[in-house]
Amino acid sequence: MGDDASVFRTTVRIPTASGDDLEAWVYQPDGHGPHPAVVMAHGDDFGLQLPPRIAPVQVIIIPIFRGEAERSQIETALQQVLIDLEDIRVKVDWRDERPGFKFNEWELKGVPLRIEVGPRDLAKGEVTVVRRLNRAKQPVPLGDLGVTIPSMLEEVQEALFNRARDFREAHTVRLDSLEAIVKFFDTSVGFVVTPWCGRAEDERIVKERTTATTRVILGPASGAGQPCAICGQPATVEVAWGKAY
Repeated sequence: MGDDASVFRTTVRIPTASGDDLEAWVYQPDGHGPHPAVVMAHGDDFGLQLPPRIAPVQVIIIPIFRGEAERSQIETALQQVLIDLEDIRVKVDWRDERPGFKFNEWELKGVPLRIEVGPRDLAKGEVTVVRRLNRAKQPVPLGDLGVTIPSMLEEVQEALFNRARDFREAHTVRLDSLEAIVKFFDTSVGFVVTPWCGRAEDERIVKERTTATTRVILGPASGAGQPCAICGQPATVEVAWGKAY
């Protein structure tokens, strides 16, 4: 599809902090751009899972009420909550939609934390916080949100990073021959790290036999005189090979 998908009328909706979705043409659908990388690394069956540090909305608050009296009660309680969370990118969803619809929509958009608040919660002096990471629910006292929410966001950030790193490491192997590289990409998904001399001809051969290409040069070759895994000449660097999916 190339860099511009307008010819296919393919668009994506990107959530913004203002709450208005930005509609844009799909860009770099082969996975080389930052947005596809986030989707591939952190998406699940329910939609996106955005790391808090890059999420346009870090916390979505869903008021649950019936009638103006309950709405007014929640609005009053949220005034202090919003002050306590002034350093967090927070949005309150007052739209006239069912709570379940809102839950699903904000999960799809990948907002890291959801706060559910209704009259019963206020009667107990608390709210329910739901993590997008694992959909776990946790009651939190209203007065503790200013401390608990930033801490939870850091925990989610670290958990997403660790999960992505562990997945990458579990799907990365070190090989030292062209035949081993071909066999790996015929039967497995992941990355192959090899010594490489840097010749363009080597990359052409690997691409022809596996469709994989160099993804990143990791550094200088680990040992003097180490042979290139492709051609056997002295290697100069270690490189990671991978396919585009």
